[in-house]
Amino acid sequence: LNQKMEYLRSVESEKKAYSSMSLYDEGGVKLGDTRGLKVGLNESEKPFFKEAIEGNIYVDPRPIYSESLGVAVLHFSGPLRDGNGTIKGVVVTRFAMTRINDLFADAGENNDIEDHIAIDLVDRDGLILFSNHNKAAVLKDRLSGLEIFKEVSASQEGKETLVSTYEGNEALFIGVREQGFLDYKGYGWILIAHVDTDVAFAS
Repeated sequence: LNQKMEYLRSVESEKKAYSSMSLYDEGGVKLGDTRGLKVGLNESEKPFFKEAIEGNIYVDPRPIYSESLGVAVLHFSGPLRDGNGTIKGVVVTRFAMTRINDLFADAGENNDIEDHIAIDLVDRDGLILFSNHNKAAVLKDRLSGLEIFKEVSASQEGKETLVSTYEGNEALFIGVREQGFLDYKGYGWILIAHVDTDVAFAS
């Protein structure tokens, strides 16, 4: 266990994406945590454990508030197997939604119009999971009424661009639906970005 926890701490330190990583036994008892959070707690009824112990890769369909971390997180989990491939437990990582701010900041470096672009990440029902311009709306408001949301939701390709009115101004909208990655099939989240056309089309 000590070797495995040391490995998880090194991954957490290197990637800087996770708020904590934990190992659970076959019964759902937390054996270890990189931050020492709630070791010994039985979480066998949690979706992240139930799915992973069956051999599946699990990701929360939407963020869940973590009392121990004090932020909304996404749980990523998968089965922990021995050398013969037998499932012996579950490994769980927690991704803090606040980390998305850093990801967008990194992606926007050296972008002259970065400060003018409004970005919203919504689930398949339009619930706002992240917003760089309306943080009070996160996990409360929905953008399902936006034309770009409807277009992307119905699109075969999962991406659309259109010009529409937003809060009295003409804006360029871009929407992209997630496609999943490797074993993770995705939940149909949609990334919506918009910028006023006078900024987008300025020389």
